[in-house]
Amino acid sequence: PSENGRTPFQLACSNGHVEIVRIFLEICSHVSLFIDSLDKSGCSPLWYACRWGHLDVVNTLIASGFSLNLKNKGLFIDDLQLY
Repeated sequence: PSENGRTPFQLACSNGHVEIVRIFLEICSHVSLFIDSLDKSGCSPLWYACRWGHLDVVNTLIASGFSLNLKNKGLFIDDLQLY
């Protein structure tokens, strides 16, 4: 993880790199390591994808089982507006 606790997976989600996200999910499908992981700010990969409007990443994460009910930084995913 980086200094702020973000993993390469979280960075791929935050920056909209859907193909990299898919590769991580495929390689790590047997490990729940990335599912709903939070960084030091309390944000999940899904939260970042929503925040920055990466709908293809959001759809990929949801299809992979990421929780829509996880609370991040005091907000639920549905509190965010997708841009």
